Amino acid sequence: MLEFNVKCMCLLVVALMVIATADAIKCYRCNSYDKADCLHESDEDRETKNSTKLWPFLRECEPDPTGQNREPFCRKISVTIMKPKHHRVIRDCGYERSHLDCYLADNDGHLETVCQCWTDQCNGVHRLTSGTGLGLGLAVMVAILRFVA
Repeated sequence: MLEFNVKCMCLLVVALMVIATADAIKCYRCNSYDKADCLHESDEDRETKNSTKLWPFLRECEPDPTGQNREPFCRKISVTIMKPKHHRVIRDCGYERSHLDCYLADNDGHLETVCQCWTDQCNGVHRLTSGTGLGLGLAVMVAILRFVA
C-alpha cells in the first residue's frame, strides 16, 4: 500500500511539473537602440541574476506568429557594429531554434553573438544556459521510485 501511494505521489509531482512548463515563457524584450536600459550589464547585476533595469521589459511570448505552432524561447543578441563602432543588445522571443545554444555570426558590417535559452528571464544579464529544472525533477522521481520498488 505504501509503495502505491509513493508511486501515485511521484506521478502527480511529474504531472504538475509538466503542466507548469506548458505555460508561456517570459522573456526580456527590448532593443538597446531605442531603450538604453536594455544594454545594461554591470558586474553588480551579475551577482543578482538580472538587472532591475531589465524588469520593465519582461513580457510573455506570444504564440508562433507564423502559425507553425513552434514553441517560443528566449534569445539575446549582442551586436557589434563596425562603422561607426558601437555595441547593441537585442533581447526577444525566438521561434526558430539553432542546434547550438550560442553561436557567432559575421554579417556585413557587424558581428553578432546569438544565444538562446528555454526558461523564464533567461535572456537577462547572467550567462545563458538551457533550463534543467524538469530533467532534474524527473531524475529525482526515478530515484525515489527505484528506492521504493
